[in-house]
Order: sequence, then C-alpha cells, then structure tokens
Amino acid sequence: DQSRLLTLSIQNLTQSVLLGGLFAFTVLFFFMRGWREPLIMGIVLPLSLLLAFSLFYLFNISLNIISMSGLALGLGMLVDNSIVVIDSIMLKRNEGLAILDCCVCGTQEVIVPLFSSALTNLAVFVPLIFLSGLTGALFYDQAISVAAILFASVLCTFIVVPLLYLLFFRNRSVETREDSHFFAAMKKGYERSFHVLWEHKMFSLVLMSLLIPAAIILLFVLPKQGFPAIERTETVISVDWNEPIDADECRKRVTTLLSTNAQLIKLSESEIGYQQFLMGNQNHSVQHAHIYLAFSDQLEKEKADQILKSYLKTRFPLASAEFNPAPNAFEQIFSSNQAFFEARFRDLRFKKPLSIVQSDSLLHIVKAKHQVKQGKGFETETMLFIKADFNKIKTYKINYVDIIDQLKIAFGEYLITDFKNFGEVTPVVFDHQQGDFETAIRNLEVSSSSNVSYPIHELVKYEFRENFKNITADASGIYQSVIFDDIKDEKKIESDFYSLAKSQRLTVDFMGRWFSNEETFSQLTMIMIVAGMLMYFILTMEFESFSQPLLVMITIPIGFAGSLILLWTTGGSINIMSGIGLVVVLGILDNDAILKMDRINYLRKNQPLELAIKQAGLDRLKPIVMNTCTNVLAIAPIIFSSGLGADLQRPVAITTIGGLIVGTFTALYYVPLVYWMFSKEGKNPI
Repeated sequence: DQSRLLTLSIQNLTQSVLLGGLFAFTVLFFFMRGWREPLIMGIVLPLSLLLAFSLFYLFNISLNIISMSGLALGLGMLVDNSIVVIDSIMLKRNEGLAILDCCVCGTQEVIVPLFSSALTNLAVFVPLIFLSGLTGALFYDQAISVAAILFASVLCTFIVVPLLYLLFFRNRSVETREDSHFFAAMKKGYERSFHVLWEHKMFSLVLMSLLIPAAIILLFVLPKQGFPAIERTETVISVDWNEPIDADECRKRVTTLLSTNAQLIKLSESEIGYQQFLMGNQNHSVQHAHIYLAFSDQLEKEKADQILKSYLKTRFPLASAEFNPAPNAFEQIFSSNQAFFEARFRDLRFKKPLSIVQSDSLLHIVKAKHQVKQGKGFETETMLFIKADFNKIKTYKINYVDIIDQLKIAFGEYLITDFKNFGEVTPVVFDHQQGDFETAIRNLEVSSSSNVSYPIHELVKYEFRENFKNITADASGIYQSVIFDDIKDEKKIESDFYSLAKSQRLTVDFMGRWFSNEETFSQLTMIMIVAGMLMYFILTMEFESFSQPLLVMITIPIGFAGSLILLWTTGGSINIMSGIGLVVVLGILDNDAILKMDRINYLRKNQPLELAIKQAGLDRLKPIVMNTCTNVLAIAPIIFSSGLGADLQRPVAITTIGGLIVGTFTALYYVPLVYWMFSKEGKNPI
C-alpha cells in the first residue's frame, strides 16, 4: 500500500509539473500580441527539459518526489531567461535595427545580467548539496535538478532563442509591434501607480521598508517544527487492558470495539496478544492489542479518535490506550525512531531501574508541571515469579534444570528446533497448556534420578506481583524517560528537570529530534549567509561597484516578508521545507532587481537620472511581470495537489510564491526609489 501511495504521489507531482509548464506557456499569449514568440518558447521549453534530463542521467539522478519538485521550481527559471532575451530582441526591433542585428545586439545586451542571475541562483542551490543528515539526503536531488535546469536554460537561451527568432522573423518587414491589449492596460496602470509613488518618494520608501521588521517579527511569531504536517487518515491504537485476561477475551474486546464503531471506520486490522515477529522490536503481553484503523479523511480520523478514546475510558477504565498516526512511507524510510524531545532519568548509584514507588512518584511530579507522555521504562504489568525450593530438590535428588524444562514445555517456551530458509528462522516450540496457571502447574511432574515422579507445585513457590515490563538502557546505562511532543522553552525545561533529578538523587540527560532540527536550521542559516556573500561577490563583478550589489540585496528581506506573510496566512510553520523555500527565494528574488538596475545603468549613459529610472521601468516591466507569472503558475499546482510529495513540497511552493509576488513589486517600485535615494544627480553617484 505504501509503495502504491508513493507511486501515486510521484504521478500527482509529475502532473503538477506538466500543468505548471502549460500555465507558464499560456501566460505568454497574454503579454505578446503575435504567435511566433510563444511558439519559440514552446520549442525551447521541451528542448531545455530534454537537456536537463540528460544531466539527470549523467549525475545518476532518478525521477522522484524531490527531483520532480526541483523541476517544478526550475521550470519558471527556465522560461525566465528566454522571456528576457525575446523581450530584448523585440526592443531592438522596435528601434528599427535589422533582424540579424536585433538578435545579436538584443542577446548581447542581456548576457551579463542573465549570466549573473544564473550564477547567483547556483550560489544558493549548490550549497544545499553539502547539507548533512536527513535534510542533505533529501535535497541533494533537488539542488542538482535546479542546477541542471539553470544550465539547460542558459545554454538554450543564448544559442537556440536568437536562432529561432531569426528563423521566424527574417522574412518579415521591420515594424513597430504593438503590445497586447492585456499588457497595454497593465502598462498604463504601472505608469499611473509609479507616478503616484514618485510624487511621494520618501513616504513610499519608508512604507515599503516596514516589511523588513515585519519579516523579523514573523520569524519569531511563526511556529517552528522539523518537517511539515502531512495529512493523516490512519490511526494505530496500542491498547493494554491492564487486567489478567487471556487472548480470547482480548480478541472479544477488540471485536466489540470495532463492531460498535463500525460506521466510523473505513478499514481495520488488529494484532492481538503476543507479537513475536522476526525482526520485530516489540514483544507485547497477552493482554495487549494493536489496532490499525483507516478513515476517509483527516477530519473523520480526528473525530473517530475522540469517540474511541471516550469509548475505551468508559467501558474499560483500567485500560491504557495510546493513539498514534500510522507511519507513512516517508517516515518509514527517513524518519528516526527518536522521540521529539526526551528526558532520561538514571540512578547511577545503584545502576538499576527505580523502584515502582519511586518511578510512580517521579512520573506524577513531572506530569503535574509539564505536558509530557510516559516514555520508556515506566510501563508495568503483573508478572509470575517462580522460586525453586532447593532443599526439597536436593532431598528428592531432582535436577533443577528438569524443572525448568518442564515449565518451558508447559507454557510454550521450550525450543524444539528451527526451520531455516534463506536466512529466515522459524522457531518450533511446544503448544502451551490450556486453562489457568494453577491448574496447569498442578498437572506438571518431574522425575528424580531414581525415576520417581514428584509434582512440581510442591517443589517451587510462586507469586504474582507488579514489575516493569521492559528495562531500557543505552551506552550510559539503565534509564526511564518521559517524552515531549512539543516544547516552547527548552532552557526552562532543562533547568526544571535538573532540579528535580537533583532532589531525587538522580541524573537526567536530554536527546531527540529537536536537537537535530536545531542543527539543521543552523546549517540552513549558515548556507543563507554564505550564499549571500557569494551573491555579493558575483554582483560586484557584474556592476563593477561595491554599493550597487547592496541595493539589489536589500530587496531580499522584503521578499522574505512576502514569503512569511503568505506562510502565516495559510497557517503554515517554519520547518525544514519552508526553510528550503526561503533559500529558493533567496536565489531567484534578485533576478528582477538585476535586470532593472542593469537597464537603469545602461540608460543613464545618455539620459538624466529620473528619466532613466522611469524608462527602465517601462522597458523591463514585461519581462519582470512575465517572469513572476510564469514562476508562480509553474509551482502553483503543487499547492492544490494531493499526496505525500505535495504535502512535503507545499511549504516550499507557498514561501516561493509569496516571495516572488512581493519581490516583483520590490523590483518595480522599491529598487527605483532606493537607486534614486543613493544616486541623486551630482550627489554621491553610485
């Protein structure tokens, strides 16, 4: 079933990528009046994908959930470069140049900014390859797939696009092509809005700059977790009845529970009593049941969980039941068995578990102060303790080993032989005696060395008493633990537990996924810092200036604000996946700003500052808006798709879309204002 779900998830993600490509291609018809320019893109797009797939083969990357999501993210970038080249050639054509000169000069004019944009994108994505742990294993394919898309895009943009344009337009007369009605209306709206902002420059600049502290605030306000929440439609209930019942009674109780609540359950499966599976990590007692339930959707699951909890509490008050979501394929392959945050108590003086009284007292104190679950080492059950009377055994000349063997045979623990088949070992044991323990042990006899039989119950003493079901230990010794599903103040929890352990003359240490998550976030932060430094050096070489790259990079925190606002609006959290989305935004957010500033620098050679800024905005309006539309529409289907892949990649898509939308307005309005403020005519020119 999990294999089928994974296959279905990859199919859904593939459909999302194809649908996103179709949406991105459709956008071109809204901005371009003719059909030839969109046709050029229709040829370049599959050609670039084929080249990217060739690189996949070269780097031994398969088509999987992660690499397909990388394709979805890179699809918009693939279209962006071609849009910019086509628009630049069209501008030269409108100036009246010959078709060959248009293709050469138009492409040559944007080579430097496009190549710089590609390098800055690589500066962000390539460091993802060096992430360690689970995150690095997951996003190696994504980083390689985005890098492959960028390489294919640059190669096809600078070689194929000019050749196709020359082929399609060589026999057409030089004429000024009108914009499409859609873009003409957008252009007028942009001119009016830019005029309003330009009349109130400082006010507009301060107002848009407020997004930077908004981003900082949201970083602290948004909840944080390891991986994003995945839709859950299945529940696993682990029930211990805490009563001396046999397997038949356990099965009867489970059957009654399922039949009474049959209208809530879509599918069910149960394992009752002992679960002595090979390679299994649990060995439950006879009064234990493991129940798997499937529901129609997550809301039905949550509703049924509450009803079943109430049913068990009412009908079987002694029972302890643990409700957990069924593990999905992602968790089974990648997740660690570690708890989210675990506190382990130890008695290093005696190097043994706490007494039942002391452990109950400790657990009661901890639960009174914190929202914790019982971890390992606290669970108890009624056990049978048998003690041989060695005085009688010696008197009657009986070998005590024979008594042990008879008890093992009677209660199904005596190993006869093993069946081995290609590494699989199946033990063969005697069937246990029927009836209660008292009757069974009274029917047992053992022979002495003189071949006289004696009843075993006269030779042993036995009693039932509570004891720990399991004794847990690690490299530091025996421990008993409590588990946090969520924490808000790790320092306070550690301080409280250290004080409690000291008062009980115990030691305590902490471990869990929380620490690895914190390490991953630290690595992502370091990657963003390194990527930012690489971007600055690349932009410094392009603009031949130390200050202009700062004007480009000041737009990045504003784009982050857009990502975090959309994440907050959709009820998301800051997790590993949304962190990857922020890294993606860091890589692609500067592209539009680079185009805008490069055009302003070009026009300033022959025009005054304000006129160059306004004209650059009009010249680069089409590629900037088209780039955003193609990127957003290329990854938007992931948000509305279903399956494990979509659940994992949805935070990446949300943060990327939010950053792109705000980043577009930043490139259109904020960059010109910042450029004007730091580069007034005759005063500190950049």
